[in-house]
This record gives sequence, C-alpha cells and structure tokens, in this order.
Amino acid sequence: MNQYTRKVLLLFAVLGQTVTVLADGGADSSSVDSVRLNSPTGVATYHAAPIKLTDLKVDSSKIEFITPQTSQAVEYTYSGVIPLDDERQLLRLKSTNFNHAILDELRSRFVNELQVEGTTLSSLSIVGYGAPAGNWQRNEAQATGRGVDLKQYLMGTEMGGGALNVSWVSEDWDSLLTLIEHSHLVLRYAAADIIRNVEVTEGRERQLMMLGNGTFYRTMQKDLCPALWRMEWKATLRRNIFNTAGGVIKIDSGRKVLSLSDLYELACRFPIGSDDFCSAVDFCWRCYPDNDVAVLNAAGAELVRGNLDHAEQLLQPYESDPRAYNNIGVLCLLRGNRDRAAIYLNLAVAAGSATARKILGQ
Repeated sequence: MNQYTRKVLLLFAVLGQTVTVLADGGADSSSVDSVRLNSPTGVATYHAAPIKLTDLKVDSSKIEFITPQTSQAVEYTYSGVIPLDDERQLLRLKSTNFNHAILDELRSRFVNELQVEGTTLSSLSIVGYGAPAGNWQRNEAQATGRGVDLKQYLMGTEMGGGALNVSWVSEDWDSLLTLIEHSHLVLRYAAADIIRNVEVTEGRERQLMMLGNGTFYRTMQKDLCPALWRMEWKATLRRNIFNTAGGVIKIDSGRKVLSLSDLYELACRFPIGSDDFCSAVDFCWRCYPDNDVAVLNAAGAELVRGNLDHAEQLLQPYESDPRAYNNIGVLCLLRGNRDRAAIYLNLAVAAGSATARKILGQ
C-alpha cells in the first residue's frame, strides 16, 4: 500500500467511513517526466488579449474541479453451462427433482452476488439442449414440457424476479455435426454428409444407424452425445449505486462498490483545495485511472500542490477538451507562457468557465 492510499484511508476514517482497499493502482508522481503542452488543435492563429496579471497565486479558486456524474445503476452479466449427462445424470431425474437441481446450480453460480445490497436480477435466459435419440416427435414434446415445467418452477423463486426465458432445443444437430467433424471416428465424413443433406423428418437418424452396420451410431451415442445434453444460462444483475450521504461504505472482497461519484463526494467533505481534499482526489484517480474526470481532477489537485510536471503530464491528452481549458491556462501561466495561457483561458470563457472569466478580469 503506497503513501497516498494510507493517507486517504486515514482521512476517510476521520469522516467515519470504513474502507478496505483491494489493490493499489496508479502512477507515482515522483517518476513523472515533464511533458510540454502543444497549442490546442484549430486555435494556432487565435489571438487573445494579453493577461493583465502581475502575480498569480494558485489556490482552489483558480482551479476547476469536475463533479462526476452519478450513474443510477450498473449491470453485471454472468453465464455458464450445466451438464445434464455427466456423473450426476440430472437428465434422468423426475421433473420436481430436476427443477430443484437446476435451481441449486443457478444459486451456486451467482446467488452471492444477488445478496449484495441494491442488487436485483434483471433477466435470466436458459436454453436446454438434448441429443438425437429415438423418435424426434416424442423428444420435441418432452423437451417442450420440461421447459414449461422448469419456467413455472423458477418463477416461484428468486430466479423469477426479472425477465425469465426458458427454451429447449430437443435435438442439437448443429453441435453434433461439429463434434463429428472434429472427431476421429471412422465414417465421420459420411455421417456429416448425411446430417447436412437428409432432413430429420426424412430419416436422418435411421441412415446414421446404418453406417458401419450400426457401429458408428453406437459409438456416436456413447462418446459424443453426452456432451450435447446441457443447459446454457445467462443472467443479468442490476446493481444500484450506493448513496453515501449518511452511511458507512465498506469495500469487502469486491462485494460492495464505491463509484467515482461516491469517492468524490467523500473528498468534497474536506475544504476544496486543502491538502486533505487533494489527497482524496488523487485517491479517486488511483481507483479510476482510466476515467477522464478522475484524471482531470487529479491534474487540478497537482496544480494546487504546485506539482507542475505531473499536472502537465495528466493534462496533455486533454489539450482539446473544453473541460481542461481553464486548468491548462493556469498551468501555462505558472510556466510563464502568458500568450498560450491567454488562448486557453479565453477558450475556457467561451466554453462557459466562470473561473477563467474571473482570472482574466483580475
């Protein structure tokens, strides 16, 4: 755990916030190389009035910080496959026991996530697959009945809390064809040709039984068909963003998540521009190093601290981003480049920055 993380944890502790950090991240500002900003694209010929400023004292009133937008919810998707013809032989179970076994399987995959505060099941899709064996009409009727029974059963459990879809492919010929083509079975090419060219209703399975005096069909049923019996599922969970206004937030093994807006709200409990605030904003960036708002706010904190090289490195990718114009202008002033500062500050004013307007009006 680096010095920034330790410091911010202490600061949040003062606020009554309990936070356990899973991993450190982000770059160490001590290793930052200086990067010089170029003029913003499209404004090379822009001429601004000179800034009437003899001395610029950097404080929070000169720096702009962005309040992250609060996301209402995030979605997580989980998926998996439940074998039906393995050592447990789930497909041999009667309807009630089969349904209960499938529910247990689903619970084992994502029920812990459902128990996280603010999480609901948005949708659950289940597709069952069977293997060709015997009369196709009977197989289709059995598959339809099994699917209806399972859906009705799951509707009465926590799995029915969202959109629930259960369907069944009674004979998965497509997957069987793939398995045959990738196998080392004798007569596999002849079998593949039959599957491609003979319809099920025209005796496809009967012709497969005739290959090699039945040897191919028996081997296919024994070695390939068990893998066809399965249930593929996909669940989408919706998790509301936590409100930190009056509670204690804990990150515990990834179960509860602080959004960037949560962290920034905590940072704003310190005086804007204070050392504690800057440390907290830096912590936001280290938790969300790829978020533009987190990066821009971290650059603002570095300007307040006087760490110009690191601020410049953070701002460099955003030289054409209106959200960064004011702070780039301040950076240019601190670097002694008043002409470039005038360009950026006037651009910031044009983008609606009251802070840049005040700087230019001093």
